[in-house]
Amino acid sequence: MLIISCFSCKTTKDKTLYYSYEKDTKGHVLHGPVKRIYQYGKIDTSKAPRGSDKLKYYSAGFMGRPFDNGGNGMVTYDTLGMIISRQTLKKSIDQRFSDTVKAHRMHIYHYEYNQEDVKDKLQYKQSKKFPFFVHNPYRVKIAPNFYQAYEMTVEKDSSYKKIGKLFEYSRNKNGLISKEERFFTFDYDLDGKYDKKESSYFAEYIYDDKNQLIEKKYKITEKSPMSINIDDFEFDGISKSYSPIIRYEWDDKGNLITITTHPDKDRPTINHKEQYWYNEENQLIKKRRLHPLTILRNFNKHIRAVHDLYFDERGNVIKIEAIDDDRETVYATYLFEYADFDEYGNWTTCYFYGDGVKTEEPTGVTNRIIEYYETKEKASE
Repeated sequence: MLIISCFSCKTTKDKTLYYSYEKDTKGHVLHGPVKRIYQYGKIDTSKAPRGSDKLKYYSAGFMGRPFDNGGNGMVTYDTLGMIISRQTLKKSIDQRFSDTVKAHRMHIYHYEYNQEDVKDKLQYKQSKKFPFFVHNPYRVKIAPNFYQAYEMTVEKDSSYKKIGKLFEYSRNKNGLISKEERFFTFDYDLDGKYDKKESSYFAEYIYDDKNQLIEKKYKITEKSPMSINIDDFEFDGISKSYSPIIRYEWDDKGNLITITTHPDKDRPTINHKEQYWYNEENQLIKKRRLHPLTILRNFNKHIRAVHDLYFDERGNVIKIEAIDDDRETVYATYLFEYADFDEYGNWTTCYFYGDGVKTEEPTGVTNRIIEYYETKEKASE
């Protein structure tokens, strides 16, 4: 029996449903049955604007770039869109990958997924499809075990595969997720079965009268976390006694407009904040994210806590602004231009301009070659 989780309506009749499992695309806007991406980008630092002592565009927080997927390299996906391997590419997009695993030590990663967990997570569906770059608070995670090929195949060292993560969810009588719990898993003999599970945290989901999620209340169960990633938000300087909270706000069209995270229910300090703006067609046009980055700013004075991202009609990032501490003044601007698209609408060439002005010669360029799984439609052509 298939159990459906639908959060914006009490019945799913005549409504399109979307899988809730989270795909690890690292900021990519990807369309179609992507199988593999070859990606190589290079920045000409001689053309980049400079701050008083460092490259200002980089130091201000050059993150969220549209081609940021763990750096240059090759990423392979399975048919569900989950990453199954990742390899660093250092020279160019035309570099041939060596068959000698040892030659790329520490640069090849493989990911495995517990198939029972995959089967369980495919039961979760939702009636709303979120735009790229908008956080999906209803997502369920399929957490992989990962390991590096050299250690596994050459040294027979299984240390990179012993420890994994597992997310378990409970639902209420309306089919809505009511509880989430994360575990660390240990498979010492590599037989695919967990020898031990240790709880990391659990969360209670709170909904409004429209069945929209408005709050997640967390309780940390790790012994001594210090720093913990919760719902893809990093909480630093935290202890087991803390009870983090994530709050969500929606507009009258059902679009998510604000996320705020707090380190503890008794500490109103905002740890992270994301805001979203949409056009009349409910397409995302702007995103603002706030992260204090206190620790990093102790080492780099150029880093800014606020970044505004702007999007085109395809959902691609076209501009990023690093905002000064007054939350108004633009400290640095980065522009992106897409020159080529494939048959699925995915870009294959992206130009980067680091000084906020499109010039004859860009600051950097990234190229991608994208391979796809053959679909029934393609096979019949």
